[in-house]
Amino acid sequence: MRLVIDLQACQTEGSRDRGIGRYSFALADAMIRNCREHEVLIALNRAFPESIHTVQKHFAGLLPNANIVLWGGLKGIEEIEPKNVLRRLASERIKEEYFRSLNADIVHTASLFEGFVDSSASTIAPDSLASNAVTLYDLIPYLRAKHYLADERVEDWYRRRILQLQQADLALAISESSRREGIDHLGLPEHSTVNISSAVDKKFKRIDLSPAREAEVRRRFALKKPFIMYTGGIDFRKNIEGLIDAYACLPPALRSTHQLAVVCRANLTDVHRLEAVAAAAGLDKGDVVLTGYVTDDELVDLYNLCKVFIFPSIHEGFGLPALEAMSCGAAVIGSDCTSIPEVIGRSDALFNPLSRAEIAAKLTQTLRDDDFRRDLQTSGFRRAQTFSWERSASVAWDALESIAARAKAPSLYRVGYLERADRDKPRLAYVSPLPPERSGIAAYSAMLLPLLSKYYEIDLVHNNGEEVAPELSERFPIRTYEEFEKTADRYGRVVYHVGNSQFHTDMPRLLRRIPGIVVLHDFFLSGLFWTIEARDPSTHAFSTEIEFSHGQLSLLEHLCSANVVRSLVRYPCNLTVLESAIGVISHSGYSKELAHRWYGEGAPRNWAVIPLLRDWGRQSVSRLEARKRLGIDENEFVVCSFGIVHSMFKLNDRLLQAWSESELGKTPNCRLVFVGDCGDEAFKALLLRLTASEQVNNCTVTGYVSDADYQLWLSACDLCVQLRAKSRGETSAAVSDGMAAGKHVIVNAHAALCEIPDFAVTKLQENPSCSDLARALRFAFTSPHISAEIGQRARAYTEENHDGEVIAAQYHNAIEEFWKRQENDRLLANLSEFRELDDQSLSRYEWSELRNYVENTQSGHTRAERLLVDLTKQLSDPEFCGFDARAMRNSAMFLAMIPENRRVFFVRRLESGEYEILPDLQQLFLGQREYVTRGKPMPLFPGEVPVLWEEFSAVA
Repeated sequence: MRLVIDLQACQTEGSRDRGIGRYSFALADAMIRNCREHEVLIALNRAFPESIHTVQKHFAGLLPNANIVLWGGLKGIEEIEPKNVLRRLASERIKEEYFRSLNADIVHTASLFEGFVDSSASTIAPDSLASNAVTLYDLIPYLRAKHYLADERVEDWYRRRILQLQQADLALAISESSRREGIDHLGLPEHSTVNISSAVDKKFKRIDLSPAREAEVRRRFALKKPFIMYTGGIDFRKNIEGLIDAYACLPPALRSTHQLAVVCRANLTDVHRLEAVAAAAGLDKGDVVLTGYVTDDELVDLYNLCKVFIFPSIHEGFGLPALEAMSCGAAVIGSDCTSIPEVIGRSDALFNPLSRAEIAAKLTQTLRDDDFRRDLQTSGFRRAQTFSWERSASVAWDALESIAARAKAPSLYRVGYLERADRDKPRLAYVSPLPPERSGIAAYSAMLLPLLSKYYEIDLVHNNGEEVAPELSERFPIRTYEEFEKTADRYGRVVYHVGNSQFHTDMPRLLRRIPGIVVLHDFFLSGLFWTIEARDPSTHAFSTEIEFSHGQLSLLEHLCSANVVRSLVRYPCNLTVLESAIGVISHSGYSKELAHRWYGEGAPRNWAVIPLLRDWGRQSVSRLEARKRLGIDENEFVVCSFGIVHSMFKLNDRLLQAWSESELGKTPNCRLVFVGDCGDEAFKALLLRLTASEQVNNCTVTGYVSDADYQLWLSACDLCVQLRAKSRGETSAAVSDGMAAGKHVIVNAHAALCEIPDFAVTKLQENPSCSDLARALRFAFTSPHISAEIGQRARAYTEENHDGEVIAAQYHNAIEEFWKRQENDRLLANLSEFRELDDQSLSRYEWSELRNYVENTQSGHTRAERLLVDLTKQLSDPEFCGFDARAMRNSAMFLAMIPENRRVFFVRRLESGEYEILPDLQQLFLGQREYVTRGKPMPLFPGEVPVLWEEFSAVA
């Protein structure tokens, strides 16, 4: 279980040095020391900086530093000032969102009744996924509202807190009396209102005062006689006036030999009032001693020196002074009201506090009857030992565990509870192709998942009809897309692995509905959206994505062109995915550069680059064994190029041509193998022609190979050649595999391959000629020792930078950081509500202060730049019938004039002043209705100003 203790009670000026603050501090200390292997976090409010160090210092040896967390509440939110209402609401929202981010099972609020005259935000969030526990001290103001809630502002504040108390999942009462008050007067459930009792600090104990020390204490407080002692606050319910009157009623001989010591801090008004009460009762000056503030050490001395301690309170939550006195060996008598009897534990030590005569009679008995007084001292001390913070902590943990167990019970599911089925690990939905699908991302996920499970409870989301590989299905629950959509609220984290293939066709739809973190394996997703549209033309998925990602002018160009491949190659078509993502992870910085290039410098705000995970330990077959299985002679020089053959993007034809031009193509003990499927007809024709002309007689294409055969070829080869062109933002797994296997790898300086250090590979220029390739092949063949050395450096680099544990930790850090920023985004959206109130609003300074509090306030979502072309004037002209064909023939020129990262949209201004993207654009420009855009009002982003058509066309 993860417990977060809201310890503002130890920070506010009104509580930190008084009973509530001390109780909260001591209980938290005991619960942490006896935590039963549960995790405890203490949350402190930065609005009270002077108290933070004290708490941190005390708990430094008990909790890791990371478990004492600070949240930034606002100052100046005291409820006594009505003008603070918006600041208070904002601070409460800040706290609620921050506490949500702590992923707690239970949040324990040490004191709910704070914030009236201080800047604490001590409210609870009933809609939180965490259960809420509250310490219940007493309901004295509620039950004695005439005395405590006469001020309407106080009453409003207090009753709001009462409502929150009633919504808590658990009330930890400090006495059985307080427990019954909660049950009987607030209707709190008996099973979730628990008496955890209280205890005293270990400093309260019997001590032997030296004669000199006793004389010093008596001199300091003018205690010349044996004395009766009271300590506590000055409040009508403490009944100090009744005590003074009862003292005055003692038999003269007894009173004349005993003083009454009232030990507490008192202001001058209270001192004068109590002195007047004493005088009115006929007491002499010096009979009643008002000590004023005393230190804890002095208080212990006084407890040990008093002849009797009396506690005449009318109403208490617990009655801590009585227990402190008993712990010091004092004879204690007290009121028979509320919680005091359960502290003292003896009916013959009690009296009716409203009867001066009864108080005087019990005092007289205790002072005169030495045996009775000694018995009170002995029994009281013995009873005090039954109260301990360890016992209170144990009862509190029992109650907290019970609440947590009920929250886990299916019949009592809280919404979203499964987010933390194992509360040490958030539950993560992992949406990805999976083995045995013929996808590199599926193989990648098979490597990553076991490592990532260290940090998360993972459910696999997969909708393919094929069975998931048993090494995954036996370890992780499998959910269909339908199940995932129905239970999305159960997941604390969602991760999508998105690539540019048919294995991802449902992901854009899912991502729009259930936002998550996107691991972007290909920056260009045009092929993905083309596949979606090809499967269901009614979706217009490809056309829609071109428009959204690249603007309406790009859409028009696509619709005017008969060459679909041109659009596929030209446009990334991925903005739907990027804008739906909470954060993006790519395996190279090149993809992030592409995002800047296409969507502007501010586009990828939440973007992490994590190296491609590779498993160099998978190569379990030696080179000789692999060659034996593949039928390759031990002395052959084997060059492999791994992956699907596609010359446009991988320059396979150029490698084949270079092979044919070098002597290796005709050398009997040399072999070039393309390990992968081949759908490239032009390449097939080239290979057939070169083979027929005997320019190449030692080149083969394997076709699709299993993972096991892939590993055999990787083990068997001497050299890997992996070239790229027209990169889609992908990262070559084959390059990383070759390096991890300790192979010499030849690459060209294109896109993500530029990021590989030169010492670990042979890196040719971006567009290598056949001659360049032939020279590199010849060098590797004739310099085996240097080639082996390059392979060793490659393996060492991969082991250091692509280690599984390190990369899994990077994933975890990125996921958690993105989720934290998402919470901050939601927080800012919530805070903006306060700006919209008509009657009151935050000043510009106050709004700035709110924004400055929230770390990383910028939205994590991509916002691509737009160029808005205003056609309002044209559309309001009754003679306007659209643009003629001649104007549209210039669309290619328009595109050439406009930067790639400016999406052009045609808009018109509505009467409201808003703009809408124009519908029926094809009718307007092309005279067709094959694809109809929908008109919709749209907000302008900061800095966006629509330009008139005349300005736009003049530039073009």
